[in-house]
Amino acid sequence: MAATGFITLLLVGSVRASPSITQLTFNTGEYAYDADPSISDDGTRIAFQSDVDGDSEIWLWTDGVGLTQLTYNEGYGDLYPSISGDGTKIAFWSNVVGDEIWLWEEGVGLTRLTNMMYADAQRLSISDDGTKIAFVSRLPYGNHEIWLWTDGVGLTQLTYMMYTDEQRPSISGDGTRVAFVSDYGGFGLEIWLWTEGIGLTQLTDNHVPDMDPSISDDGSKIAFTSWDGDNEIFLWEYGIGFTQITDNTGYDDRHPSISGDGSKIAFESTLIVEDELEEAYPEIFVVNSDGLSPPVQVTFNPLAYDEYPSINDAGTRIAFESDVDGDYEIFLWEAEVVAPSIPEFSLSATLITSISTIAYLLLKKHATKKT
Repeated sequence: MAATGFITLLLVGSVRASPSITQLTFNTGEYAYDADPSISDDGTRIAFQSDVDGDSEIWLWTDGVGLTQLTYNEGYGDLYPSISGDGTKIAFWSNVVGDEIWLWEEGVGLTRLTNMMYADAQRLSISDDGTKIAFVSRLPYGNHEIWLWTDGVGLTQLTYMMYTDEQRPSISGDGTRVAFVSDYGGFGLEIWLWTEGIGLTQLTDNHVPDMDPSISDDGSKIAFTSWDGDNEIFLWEYGIGFTQITDNTGYDDRHPSISGDGSKIAFESTLIVEDELEEAYPEIFVVNSDGLSPPVQVTFNPLAYDEYPSINDAGTRIAFESDVDGDYEIFLWEAEVVAPSIPEFSLSATLITSISTIAYLLLKKHATKKT
Protein backbone atom coordinates (compact mmCIF):
# COMPACT_ATOMS: atom_id res chain seq x y z
CA MET A 1 0.00 0.00 0.00
CA ALA A 2 1.33 3.43 -0.87
CA ALA A 3 1.86 5.56 2.21
CA THR A 4 0.93 9.19 2.61
CA GLY A 5 3.09 9.56 5.68
CA PHE A 6 5.31 7.48 7.95
CA ILE A 7 7.22 7.54 11.17
CA THR A 8 10.78 6.59 11.99
CA LEU A 9 11.98 3.05 12.53
CA LEU A 10 10.49 1.53 15.64
CA LEU A 11 13.57 0.64 17.66
CA VAL A 12 15.62 3.58 16.43
CA GLY A 13 13.08 6.35 16.88
CA SER A 14 10.93 5.03 19.71
CA VAL A 15 10.58 6.77 23.06
CA ARG A 16 10.80 4.95 26.36
CA ALA A 17 7.69 5.14 28.51
CA SER A 18 7.74 5.58 32.26
CA PRO A 19 7.53 2.23 34.09
CA SER A 20 3.87 2.69 35.14
CA ILE A 21 2.73 -0.90 34.61
CA THR A 22 0.56 -2.82 37.06
CA GLN A 23 0.01 -6.58 37.06
CA LEU A 24 -3.70 -7.21 37.62
CA THR A 25 -3.86 -11.02 37.76
CA PHE A 26 -1.63 -13.55 39.53
CA ASN A 27 -3.01 -16.91 38.44
CA THR A 28 -0.34 -19.59 38.52
CA GLY A 29 -0.84 -23.25 37.80
CA GLU A 30 -1.38 -25.74 35.01
CA TYR A 31 -4.46 -24.00 33.58
CA ALA A 32 -3.55 -20.40 34.31
CA TYR A 33 -4.15 -18.36 31.16
CA ASP A 34 -5.57 -14.84 31.37
CA ALA A 35 -6.05 -13.29 27.94
CA ASP A 36 -7.97 -11.02 25.53
CA PRO A 37 -8.44 -7.90 27.66
CA SER A 38 -11.06 -5.31 26.70
CA ILE A 39 -10.90 -1.93 28.45
CA SER A 40 -13.72 0.52 29.23
CA ASP A 41 -13.72 4.12 27.97
CA ASP A 42 -12.28 5.59 31.17
CA GLY A 43 -9.89 2.68 31.71
CA THR A 44 -11.28 1.73 35.13
CA ARG A 45 -12.71 -1.64 34.05
CA ILE A 46 -11.18 -4.49 32.06
CA ALA A 47 -12.99 -7.63 30.91
CA PHE A 48 -10.91 -10.70 30.07
CA GLN A 49 -11.07 -14.48 29.84
CA SER A 50 -9.30 -16.81 32.25
CA ASP A 51 -8.62 -20.54 32.42
CA VAL A 52 -7.73 -20.40 36.09
CA ASP A 53 -10.50 -22.88 37.05
CA GLY A 54 -9.69 -25.29 34.22
CA ASP A 55 -11.89 -23.85 31.47
CA SER A 56 -12.38 -20.37 30.00
CA GLU A 57 -14.55 -18.02 32.03
CA ILE A 58 -15.24 -14.27 31.80
CA TRP A 59 -13.76 -12.06 34.50
CA LEU A 60 -13.90 -8.34 35.29
CA TRP A 61 -11.25 -6.16 36.90
CA THR A 62 -12.51 -2.90 38.43
CA ASP A 63 -10.19 -0.16 39.60
CA GLY A 64 -10.37 0.11 43.39
CA VAL A 65 -12.36 -3.12 43.68
CA GLY A 66 -10.33 -5.89 42.10
CA LEU A 67 -11.38 -9.09 40.31
CA THR A 68 -14.88 -10.52 39.84
CA GLN A 69 -15.69 -13.83 38.13
CA LEU A 70 -18.78 -13.38 35.93
CA THR A 71 -19.35 -16.85 34.43
CA TYR A 72 -19.21 -20.33 35.96
CA ASN A 73 -19.68 -22.74 33.03
CA GLU A 74 -17.65 -25.80 33.95
CA GLY A 75 -16.52 -27.79 30.95
CA TYR A 76 -17.37 -25.07 28.42
CA GLY A 77 -15.64 -22.08 26.91
CA ASP A 78 -16.56 -18.42 27.45
CA LEU A 79 -14.34 -16.37 25.17
CA TYR A 80 -13.54 -13.02 23.53
CA PRO A 81 -15.17 -10.49 25.88
CA SER A 82 -15.93 -6.97 24.63
CA ILE A 83 -16.81 -4.32 27.20
CA SER A 84 -19.14 -1.34 26.73
CA GLY A 85 -17.91 2.21 27.12
CA ASP A 86 -19.20 2.64 30.68
CA GLY A 87 -18.09 -0.85 31.69
CA THR A 88 -21.56 -2.04 32.71
CA LYS A 89 -22.06 -4.52 29.86
CA ILE A 90 -19.83 -7.27 28.45
CA ALA A 91 -20.59 -9.26 25.31
CA PHE A 92 -18.85 -12.60 24.77
CA TRP A 93 -19.00 -15.90 22.88
CA SER A 94 -19.91 -19.14 24.68
CA ASN A 95 -20.52 -22.75 23.73
CA VAL A 96 -22.40 -23.59 26.94
CA VAL A 97 -25.58 -24.02 24.82
CA GLY A 98 -24.43 -24.19 21.22
CA ASP A 99 -22.20 -21.49 19.75
CA GLU A 100 -23.94 -18.31 20.85
CA ILE A 101 -23.48 -14.68 21.88
CA TRP A 102 -24.15 -13.74 25.49
CA LEU A 103 -24.37 -10.47 27.41
CA TRP A 104 -23.45 -9.77 31.02
CA GLU A 105 -25.05 -6.61 32.43
CA GLU A 106 -24.32 -5.12 35.82
CA GLY A 107 -27.29 -5.53 38.12
CA VAL A 108 -28.98 -7.91 35.68
CA GLY A 109 -26.59 -10.81 35.11
CA LEU A 110 -26.29 -13.06 32.05
CA THR A 111 -28.57 -13.04 29.01
CA ARG A 112 -28.34 -15.28 25.97
CA LEU A 113 -28.78 -13.04 22.90
CA THR A 114 -28.74 -15.55 20.04
CA ASN A 115 -30.34 -18.93 19.43
CA MET A 116 -28.99 -21.45 16.92
CA MET A 117 -26.85 -18.74 15.34
CA TYR A 118 -23.68 -20.81 14.97
CA ALA A 119 -21.72 -17.80 16.11
CA ASP A 120 -18.07 -18.15 15.25
CA ALA A 121 -15.52 -18.38 18.05
CA GLN A 122 -13.69 -15.16 17.31
CA ARG A 123 -13.60 -11.60 18.56
CA LEU A 124 -16.83 -9.63 18.65
CA SER A 125 -17.42 -5.95 19.35
CA ILE A 126 -19.92 -3.98 21.47
CA SER A 127 -20.96 -0.33 21.11
CA ASP A 128 -20.30 2.24 23.81
CA ASP A 129 -23.83 2.11 25.24
CA GLY A 130 -24.00 -1.68 24.98
CA THR A 131 -27.09 -1.70 22.74
CA LYS A 132 -25.35 -3.06 19.62
CA ILE A 133 -23.00 -6.01 19.13
CA ALA A 134 -21.24 -6.97 15.89
CA PHE A 135 -20.23 -10.62 15.56
CA VAL A 136 -19.53 -13.39 13.06
CA SER A 137 -21.94 -16.23 12.26
CA ARG A 138 -21.81 -19.21 9.93
CA LEU A 139 -25.43 -18.63 8.96
CA PRO A 140 -27.01 -18.82 6.48
CA TYR A 141 -24.53 -20.24 3.95
CA GLY A 142 -21.94 -21.97 6.11
CA ASN A 143 -19.31 -19.30 5.46
CA HIS A 144 -18.59 -16.46 7.86
CA GLU A 145 -20.88 -13.42 7.69
CA ILE A 146 -21.12 -10.25 9.80
CA TRP A 147 -24.25 -9.85 11.92
CA LEU A 148 -25.51 -7.10 14.20
CA TRP A 149 -27.56 -7.56 17.37
CA THR A 150 -29.50 -4.44 18.41
CA ASP A 151 -31.28 -4.12 21.74
CA GLY A 152 -35.03 -3.99 21.18
CA VAL A 153 -34.67 -4.92 17.52
CA GLY A 154 -32.87 -8.24 17.37
CA LEU A 155 -30.59 -9.60 14.65
CA THR A 156 -29.63 -8.02 11.33
CA GLN A 157 -27.38 -9.66 8.74
CA LEU A 158 -24.92 -7.03 7.44
CA THR A 159 -23.08 -9.05 4.77
CA TYR A 160 -24.28 -11.47 2.10
CA MET A 161 -20.94 -12.48 0.55
CA MET A 162 -21.56 -16.13 -0.28
CA TYR A 163 -18.49 -18.41 -0.51
CA THR A 164 -16.26 -15.84 1.18
CA ASP A 165 -15.23 -15.24 4.78
CA GLU A 166 -15.89 -12.07 6.77
CA GLN A 167 -14.21 -11.72 10.14
CA ARG A 168 -12.84 -9.45 12.90
CA PRO A 169 -15.72 -6.93 13.24
CA SER A 170 -15.05 -3.69 15.10
CA ILE A 171 -18.05 -1.47 15.87
CA SER A 172 -17.86 2.29 16.36
CA GLY A 173 -18.75 3.67 19.78
CA ASP A 174 -21.98 5.17 18.43
CA GLY A 175 -22.90 1.87 16.75
CA THR A 176 -23.38 3.35 13.27
CA ARG A 177 -20.34 1.78 11.60
CA VAL A 178 -18.72 -1.66 11.59
CA ALA A 179 -15.25 -2.28 10.13
CA PHE A 180 -14.36 -5.85 9.22
CA VAL A 181 -12.14 -8.06 7.07
CA SER A 182 -13.30 -9.91 3.95
CA ASP A 183 -11.71 -12.01 1.21
CA TYR A 184 -14.55 -11.16 -1.17
CA GLY A 185 -13.28 -11.27 -4.77
CA GLY A 186 -10.65 -13.88 -4.01
CA PHE A 187 -7.67 -11.53 -4.17
CA GLY A 188 -6.79 -11.43 -0.49
CA LEU A 189 -8.06 -10.00 2.78
CA GLU A 190 -9.31 -6.43 2.55
CA ILE A 191 -10.83 -3.89 4.96
CA TRP A 192 -14.54 -3.18 4.51
CA LEU A 193 -16.92 -0.77 6.24
CA TRP A 194 -20.64 -1.10 6.91
CA THR A 195 -22.37 2.23 7.53
CA GLU A 196 -25.88 2.53 8.89
CA GLY A 197 -28.23 3.80 6.19
CA ILE A 198 -25.61 3.36 3.47
CA GLY A 199 -24.41 -0.22 3.46
CA LEU A 200 -21.05 -1.73 2.49
CA THR A 201 -17.92 0.05 1.26
CA GLN A 202 -14.63 -1.63 0.37
CA LEU A 203 -11.85 0.54 1.77
CA THR A 204 -8.68 -1.30 0.67
CA ASP A 205 -7.82 -3.04 -2.58
CA ASN A 206 -4.25 -4.17 -2.08
CA HIS A 207 -4.35 -7.91 -2.89
CA VAL A 208 -2.29 -8.40 0.29
CA PRO A 209 -3.52 -9.30 3.78
CA ASP A 210 -5.19 -6.30 5.43
CA MET A 211 -6.20 -7.36 8.93
CA ASP A 212 -7.22 -6.43 12.47
CA PRO A 213 -9.36 -3.29 11.99
CA SER A 214 -10.01 -1.11 15.04
CA ILE A 215 -12.48 1.76 14.65
CA SER A 216 -12.80 5.03 16.57
CA ASP A 217 -15.94 6.04 18.48
CA ASP A 218 -17.35 8.20 15.68
CA GLY A 219 -16.30 5.77 12.96
CA SER A 220 -14.14 8.31 11.15
CA LYS A 221 -10.83 6.50 11.73
CA ILE A 222 -9.81 2.85 11.33
CA ALA A 223 -6.42 1.48 12.30
CA PHE A 224 -5.42 -1.81 10.69
CA THR A 225 -2.50 -4.04 9.73
CA SER A 226 -1.28 -4.32 6.14
CA TRP A 227 1.56 -6.15 4.42
CA ASP A 228 4.37 -4.33 2.59
CA GLY A 229 7.00 -7.04 2.99
CA ASP A 230 6.21 -7.21 6.68
CA ASN A 231 3.16 -6.16 8.71
CA GLU A 232 2.77 -2.42 9.29
CA ILE A 233 0.13 -0.25 10.94
CA PHE A 234 -2.00 1.92 8.66
CA LEU A 235 -4.78 4.42 9.32
CA TRP A 236 -7.83 5.11 7.19
CA GLU A 237 -9.52 8.43 7.89
CA TYR A 238 -12.84 9.55 6.44
CA GLY A 239 -12.36 12.27 3.83
CA ILE A 240 -8.58 11.89 3.87
CA GLY A 241 -7.70 8.32 2.99
CA PHE A 242 -4.73 6.24 4.10
CA THR A 243 -1.69 7.07 6.18
CA GLN A 244 1.10 4.62 6.95
CA ILE A 245 1.80 4.90 10.67
CA THR A 246 4.77 2.52 11.00
CA ASP A 247 7.54 1.67 8.55
CA ASN A 248 9.68 -0.86 10.38
CA THR A 249 11.54 -3.17 8.04
CA GLY A 250 12.25 -6.49 9.71
CA TYR A 251 9.44 -6.17 12.25
CA ASP A 252 5.82 -7.27 12.35
CA ASP A 253 3.53 -4.52 13.70
CA ARG A 254 0.06 -5.90 14.36
CA HIS A 255 -3.12 -6.00 16.49
CA PRO A 256 -3.73 -2.23 16.58
CA SER A 257 -6.21 -0.74 19.04
CA ILE A 258 -7.31 2.85 18.38
CA SER A 259 -8.46 5.11 21.19
CA GLY A 260 -12.09 6.20 21.19
CA ASP A 261 -11.16 9.79 20.32
CA GLY A 262 -8.98 8.51 17.47
CA SER A 263 -5.84 10.26 18.71
CA LYS A 264 -3.68 7.25 19.66
CA ILE A 265 -3.01 3.70 18.47
CA ALA A 266 -1.64 0.91 20.64
CA PHE A 267 -0.06 -2.07 18.88
CA GLU A 268 2.43 -4.88 19.30
CA SER A 269 5.69 -5.24 17.39
CA THR A 270 7.81 -8.34 16.87
CA LEU A 271 11.25 -8.82 15.33
CA ILE A 272 11.03 -11.14 12.31
CA VAL A 273 13.48 -14.05 12.71
CA GLU A 274 14.62 -16.38 9.95
CA ASP A 275 15.90 -19.16 12.20
CA GLU A 276 13.01 -21.41 13.30
CA LEU A 277 14.87 -22.15 16.53
CA GLU A 278 15.04 -18.48 17.41
CA GLU A 279 12.18 -16.92 19.38
CA ALA A 280 10.65 -13.53 18.56
CA TYR A 281 8.96 -11.72 21.42
CA PRO A 282 6.44 -8.90 20.83
CA GLU A 283 6.41 -5.66 22.82
CA ILE A 284 3.62 -3.10 23.25
CA PHE A 285 3.89 0.39 21.73
CA VAL A 286 1.62 3.42 21.49
CA VAL A 287 1.76 6.17 18.86
CA ASN A 288 -0.16 9.30 17.96
CA SER A 289 -2.45 8.60 15.02
CA ASP A 290 -1.22 11.66 13.11
CA GLY A 291 2.11 9.84 12.63
CA LEU A 292 4.08 13.00 13.42
CA SER A 293 5.84 11.72 16.55
CA PRO A 294 7.76 8.52 17.25
CA PRO A 295 6.04 5.61 19.01
CA VAL A 296 6.37 5.15 22.75
CA GLN A 297 7.56 1.72 23.85
CA VAL A 298 5.36 0.56 26.71
CA THR A 299 6.87 -2.83 27.62
CA PHE A 300 10.48 -3.95 27.87
CA ASN A 301 10.30 -7.72 28.33
CA PRO A 302 12.87 -9.21 25.91
CA LEU A 303 11.96 -12.81 26.83
CA ALA A 304 8.17 -12.52 27.11
CA TYR A 305 5.13 -12.26 24.87
CA ASP A 306 3.36 -8.92 25.40
CA GLU A 307 0.28 -9.01 23.18
CA TYR A 308 -3.26 -7.89 22.29
CA PRO A 309 -3.37 -4.31 23.61
CA SER A 310 -6.70 -2.60 24.34
CA ILE A 311 -6.57 1.19 24.73
CA ASN A 312 -9.06 3.44 26.50
CA ASP A 313 -10.82 6.47 24.99
CA ALA A 314 -8.24 9.09 25.94
CA GLY A 315 -5.26 6.86 25.15
CA THR A 316 -3.97 7.08 28.71
CA ARG A 317 -4.42 3.43 29.69
CA ILE A 318 -3.59 0.21 27.85
CA ALA A 319 -4.56 -3.28 28.99
CA PHE A 320 -2.59 -6.19 27.55
CA GLU A 321 -1.66 -9.80 28.18
CA SER A 322 1.87 -10.99 28.97
CA ASP A 323 3.63 -14.18 30.02
CA VAL A 324 6.48 -12.30 31.67
CA ASP A 325 5.91 -14.18 34.96
CA GLY A 326 5.78 -17.61 33.28
CA ASP A 327 2.10 -17.77 32.30
CA TYR A 328 -0.26 -15.30 30.67
CA GLU A 329 -1.56 -12.55 32.96
CA ILE A 330 -3.39 -9.24 32.48
CA PHE A 331 -1.40 -6.03 32.86
CA LEU A 332 -2.29 -2.34 32.78
CA TRP A 333 -0.08 0.47 31.53
CA GLU A 334 -0.95 4.01 32.55
CA ALA A 335 0.53 7.11 30.97
CA GLU A 336 2.50 9.28 33.33
CA VAL A 337 0.55 12.40 34.23
CA VAL A 338 2.91 15.35 34.41
CA ALA A 339 1.54 18.25 36.40
CA PRO A 340 2.03 21.62 34.65
CA SER A 341 4.91 23.54 36.10
CA ILE A 342 4.23 26.89 37.75
CA PRO A 343 6.69 29.55 36.62
CA GLU A 344 8.84 30.98 39.36
CA PHE A 345 9.02 34.78 39.57
CA SER A 346 11.92 36.54 41.19
CA LEU A 347 11.24 40.12 42.22
CA SER A 348 14.16 42.43 42.83
CA ALA A 349 14.47 44.33 46.11
CA THR A 350 14.05 47.66 44.27
CA LEU A 351 10.79 46.51 42.65
CA ILE A 352 9.43 45.23 45.96
CA THR A 353 10.25 48.59 47.60
CA SER A 354 8.53 50.51 44.80
CA ILE A 355 5.37 48.36 45.07
CA SER A 356 5.29 48.82 48.84
CA THR A 357 5.70 52.62 48.49
CA ILE A 358 2.87 52.87 45.97
CA ALA A 359 0.58 50.78 48.17
CA TYR A 360 1.39 52.94 51.20
CA LEU A 361 0.66 56.22 49.36
CA LEU A 362 -2.68 54.85 48.04
CA LEU A 363 -3.77 53.79 51.50
CA LYS A 364 -2.71 57.14 52.98
CA LYS A 365 -4.66 59.03 50.30
CA HIS A 366 -7.76 56.88 50.98
CA ALA A 367 -7.48 57.51 54.71
CA THR A 368 -7.13 61.32 54.18
CA LYS A 369 -10.35 61.40 52.08
CA LYS A 370 -12.30 59.63 54.85
CA THR A 371 -11.23 62.24 57.42
